[in-house]
Amino acid sequence: MRSRLARTLLVLMLVVAATVLARAGTTHAFPPAGTDQVPVSAQASITSRLGQETITFTGTVSIQRSAPYISSGVSVVDVEIVALSLTGNSLTGPVTVAESGTLASTGEIRSWQPGADYPAGLFLDAFVVLDAPASPSPTITLHNNAALHLVPMLATTQLPIGSWPPYSIPLKANPSPCVPLLPAQPKSVCVNSLTVTFGSGGGDVGGLTELPLLDRSSDSGSGLWLALAAIATGVVALGGGGWLGRREPRT
Repeated sequence: MRSRLARTLLVLMLVVAATVLARAGTTHAFPPAGTDQVPVSAQASITSRLGQETITFTGTVSIQRSAPYISSGVSVVDVEIVALSLTGNSLTGPVTVAESGTLASTGEIRSWQPGADYPAGLFLDAFVVLDAPASPSPTITLHNNAALHLVPMLATTQLPIGSWPPYSIPLKANPSPCVPLLPAQPKSVCVNSLTVTFGSGGGDVGGLTELPLLDRSSDSGSGLWLALAAIATGVVALGGGGWLGRREPRT
């Protein structure tokens, strides 16, 4: 019985290894033209007449993308935020954010090297409309005329993306000086920083479904080493199965 279990484990490990080896040399391509609607969270640091505060938002964003094309020898996809719905709470009450109706929030995905779509750079220039409580009127509507330039960032280091949408990679805008929200009444409101994160993950996580995600990077070495580790595990299992088989009492 134990030897059969060990042989089953070996077969499973070899199947996983073969799958990873087959995918290790593949390259993910940019998606075709289309529109993605994804959950999004955001944190905006602003300065207003009440001082400085950070507002947390949640909601959805719709991003339209062009068909991939070649520019300066590398692959490029044009992107645009076509819809945005965020809600949060400020010191004065509920705040909503939508996409600007007059200024286009555009950007691009651009490969970092010829012949491979990923790794790639990404930027989005966001223009928004914000509704917030105000006095003496019930609400005030604000907008930005200067773009909030979002790029994938970790601390102060710009990151590449390895798939689309770039789930769980923070997109940050750190303008200097801050981006004013207009009209400036009763006192100017300025955005000091903005961090946007798409979704909470890019696919199935856990178990064997996580393994194909390894080839999202440009370096297939990690997939190769995982495959070799799987084969080694299978060999150990085979040896263990033989030992267990010898230990089983004869009937």
